[in-house]
Amino acid sequence: MKKILKKLSCALLAAAMVCAMTPLAASAAINYSKTRIVYMPTSGKDLGYDEISISNIPAKQNILKSNVKVASGGSVIALDSFGSSGFKSTTEAFRKGAKPYTHSDHFYNIGFAVKKPGTGKISFKVGNKTYTSTIKVLRYVNPLKSVSITGVKGNLAGKFKRSGHNAFRYANKAQKNAVMKCTAANGWKITGVSFNNNRTHTQYSTNYNAPNSGASSTLRIGNLSAKQSAYISFTLRNTKNGAVQYCTLNMN
Repeated sequence: MKKILKKLSCALLAAAMVCAMTPLAASAAINYSKTRIVYMPTSGKDLGYDEISISNIPAKQNILKSNVKVASGGSVIALDSFGSSGFKSTTEAFRKGAKPYTHSDHFYNIGFAVKKPGTGKISFKVGNKTYTSTIKVLRYVNPLKSVSITGVKGNLAGKFKRSGHNAFRYANKAQKNAVMKCTAANGWKITGVSFNNNRTHTQYSTNYNAPNSGASSTLRIGNLSAKQSAYISFTLRNTKNGAVQYCTLNMN
């Protein structure tokens, strides 16, 4: 799950960098999640992980690791990691007399572990001002109603009854033009589906933006061998609170 979030946060930062390259995107306000809702990854005692991304920091200011604190709810959340990155871009016009536009920004990621359901707060300082992000940790729920794969008997959504991470053994005949179908549980929408074939090193994936996310998804996953190995992931968004739940399944 940690790797998934790292990839997602990198993608979000890259998008922010592209947007920041135009003068219209500039803003004085620091961008960060004032409230973040996180689901536990399992119904057991396994720790979950999430991040707060902070951007649009004033040019001569920064965030020090020593100024990042768990302001409250230490039994619910714990600090895990602290990262930073930045960029500088210049746009020049061909028109005579037009001055080049230069923009720079630096970004921070505060990673935290979620230990149990409840509410906690993480604070950080930019200059002399302190900012606070409220973290609401909810109990794990299964966001999937059904998952089916060509050649596999039964509903694989049951694998996520108590945990967002599970595995199953694929011992079947080779399948051509296999298809994976999934349906979200009530109150959830599918925002991403991925099937990584470990034998052919081929990835099949579909991602939906918020307006196009839906209750079901069908993904063509190519040919499956008799003893197929794959890594499957689902990303779903809760329609009421906007929180994201990640589910992964190892086929081996």
